[in-house]
Amino acid sequence: MASSDDDIERLIKLKDYITERLDKPVTNDCIHLCGLSVFHIIVDNPEEVLKRASEYLHAWPYAEVPTCWRRLYEDASLHLAVKLLRRRLNKLQSTTTAVSLATMNPAKRMKLDLSTPKDEDWIEEFCKIMDRAVIISGAPGRKALIDDVLKELEVWIAAEWQSAQPRRLPTPCPRPLDTDFPIMRIARGYEFEEFQMHLETTAAPVIMPGTFERWPARTLWEDVNYLKYRTLGGNRIVPVEIGSSYNESGWSQKVMNFAEFVERYLIPDQPESIGYLAQHDLFEQIPSLKNDISIPDYCWTNPPQPEGAAAETAGLKSTKQLDEPLLNAWLGPAGTKTPLHTDPYHNILCQVVGYKYIRLYKPEDSKYMYPSGIDDAGINMDNTSQVDVVHFRPELRAGEPEYPAALKEQIRKYPLFGRAECQEAILGPGECLYIPLGWWHYVESVTASFSVSFWWN
Repeated sequence: MASSDDDIERLIKLKDYITERLDKPVTNDCIHLCGLSVFHIIVDNPEEVLKRASEYLHAWPYAEVPTCWRRLYEDASLHLAVKLLRRRLNKLQSTTTAVSLATMNPAKRMKLDLSTPKDEDWIEEFCKIMDRAVIISGAPGRKALIDDVLKELEVWIAAEWQSAQPRRLPTPCPRPLDTDFPIMRIARGYEFEEFQMHLETTAAPVIMPGTFERWPARTLWEDVNYLKYRTLGGNRIVPVEIGSSYNESGWSQKVMNFAEFVERYLIPDQPESIGYLAQHDLFEQIPSLKNDISIPDYCWTNPPQPEGAAAETAGLKSTKQLDEPLLNAWLGPAGTKTPLHTDPYHNILCQVVGYKYIRLYKPEDSKYMYPSGIDDAGINMDNTSQVDVVHFRPELRAGEPEYPAALKEQIRKYPLFGRAECQEAILGPGECLYIPLGWWHYVESVTASFSVSFWWN
């Protein structure tokens, strides 16, 4: 990407736009509660203000942090972004006004090219500032401004994406699943009224094809280069789970840019470890990706109140009524697992790219699930089973020398688990699965996979 007068003009407009918006107060703002001293230095020294705001953010549990300090972190981040744009502008203007490139001798021109800051460098730093503002502060006052600014940056990488050849995610079609306990499938997706009737009568899990064929995501998300384009050349920061499953030893979380996640974990046939972008509201962070999907009409149905074992689902009593469905993205390579667990919501899981193995157990089998209880960090994990389902999939492990001993150990530790009746299936591209509230479900990626879950109640 070469420097040009157009780049300078765009940068000036972007800088001025952020500055003008920062001059306009947020409705019912409480940021003034942070004291006047920070506002004397926030323009010239936003780094110091960020440091001070960060200290207060870490002084309380996140849910109890006063909004004024989250607002201060947000505004200081935007001022830091303006400072970065000014620095970028100064470098570009100094190189373009110093001497005309057309009359410069080749040796000097090469030296200048090497010293000119790369677009990727400043865009990466800019994205890091903005994403940290959203992730750390929650962007309580200027989320729309941050979204607008990041959308504007797509100009810098749009041409590169449009000229790039598609780079497909590795999603070979797996062998059909040989099972005596299939999840119910129907030939076509339910109409809205039919699905409401299903909820009021059968209320069982069901796989439905063709319910979101019109989503642009169905084709666009197969292309890694498109995903990088929408993440500003892969520079957007995302939280990645390291390890095949969150209940396994050695599991950790790491924040990295999207390009690193793709190249280290998503594309390689044999990555160094498993990396999973799991249960993340990617669409709140990157609205342009949300434009590629739509909320299924099924999420606006009215499910009956849970009864019996479903009414005892972990976390249900403290779950509030949702005004709109909760969306989460699930993107990762083959081998990622979500352990056997329940959710206090009804769920439509849309398989956009790739294939996933799904295993379900009804709420009435909770007595066989061996909930995890309180973990070492003091977190209640009653919604997650201690049983590792992979040991109960002989079609995967029958040829492994250590498998008989591993299965025997699981049966010794969880002797009642074998009494539970499962349902299972491979969920493929273009299919969605309805998982009723309280049903235990285990999910494993068979190939690279991109899924979207919609929770509603």
